Amino acid sequence: MGAAAAHRAGVATSDLIGLRRLDAGFEHQDSWLGEVSPIEAIKDLRAKDVMAAAAAMTEDRFSG
Repeated sequence: MGAAAAHRAGVATSDLIGLRRLDAGFEHQDSWLGEVSPIEAIKDLRAKDVMAAAAAMTEDRFSG
């Protein structure tokens, strides 16, 4: 489930921001995820939160 969620989140955002920036983003803290990285969130079984963050990013919603 975790790898599939990461893949779906990546596909959802890669066209919008580019693969290089996406790779860096998966390693850094994310305000949509409570200041943890998407990788950490997936490890914590928070795949739905990662998908919601990806959707928010692609829809250009405010994260604060």
